[in-house]
Amino acid sequence: MVIGLTGSLLVFSTEIERWFDPEVHVVTPEEGSISLQDEMEWVKAKHPDYRIFSLAPADAPDQSASFVLGRKGPLDRSKILNVYFNPYTGKVLGERTTVEGALGWARNVHYFLLAGETGLIVNGWMGFGLLLLCVTGIVIWWPGILRWKRSLVVPRSSNWKRVNWDLHSSVGFWCCASLFVVSFTGIYFAFPKIVGGLTLVTVRSDIKAVLTLMQPSKAQPDAKDAVAIPLDEAVARAQRELVQNAPLSFVSIPSGPTAVFTAGQYRQGSAPYSQLMSVDLDPYTGKVLRRFDTAQYPLGMRIVQYYHSVHFGSFGGSGVVGRVVQCLWVLLGLTPAVLAVTGLLMYWNRYLKRRFARS
Repeated sequence: MVIGLTGSLLVFSTEIERWFDPEVHVVTPEEGSISLQDEMEWVKAKHPDYRIFSLAPADAPDQSASFVLGRKGPLDRSKILNVYFNPYTGKVLGERTTVEGALGWARNVHYFLLAGETGLIVNGWMGFGLLLLCVTGIVIWWPGILRWKRSLVVPRSSNWKRVNWDLHSSVGFWCCASLFVVSFTGIYFAFPKIVGGLTLVTVRSDIKAVLTLMQPSKAQPDAKDAVAIPLDEAVARAQRELVQNAPLSFVSIPSGPTAVFTAGQYRQGSAPYSQLMSVDLDPYTGKVLRRFDTAQYPLGMRIVQYYHSVHFGSFGGSGVVGRVVQCLWVLLGLTPAVLAVTGLLMYWNRYLKRRFARS
């Protein structure tokens, strides 16, 4: 119930955060530019216990940019830190971890159950439980050939027990497929390798091709004291190499002598985090080491990239259709609560009430 209700809030997370936390997410467009390298060095000096994972450039002229940081040591995704800054002036606007800000508590509950990485794993196993409920529920729902149409609606009745039964039955039927998909994609966030591998095997993707694509590029420094190019130069080179009508979405920062810059963008009009194009750049020369375009990926990998947008109902785009889909996903987040309450009432009526009376 709690995961479903918090998920309904997160469907409109971007809009909610811009509305309730504008001081860190919204800027006034103006002339001028800053040195990204100097900005990154300032952030490094302020957070010596963190390492910078990536730069998240502004997606729109009135949006802030940010550096994404994580504590040194084992990764805890509940403690990822975003340092927001004005891309025109360089002014630091604020800092927010994954579980802070306008929707921090809801995000902490929905992903991590207020328990960090351990909570995320427990959350994944509960996703398996919801999958099982979807499969067994649709089997139990089947009322027979002569009565199946009646189970699609909630008829009028003066008997509240009958209304409760019909409500549970009809809501379960109409939402079963969507809940199954949302549960499966939710499990992916907790167990990405397992769910991703299962997807690849299911659609018979070329595993060798996938493993080749997953191999990271490596830089070859000419000397031990080789100096990396400035971040500004890497960003400029990536912008020249990628499609010009789409903004950069991220630039990963090298974290070792053989690590590379990876810059990526998503095609205009695509669902969030899908249709990725990226380039790997040598951090010492700026040379392009490898190009990626998910349009050329094996089918399984192209399917996996849509799991985020399917989970949060953002696959409908930014127009009217997209808003309708998001509103439906908000309602979908309420259905676990409806099914839990009506199911508990059914259990009370059939079993607990008699047992309570006997005791």
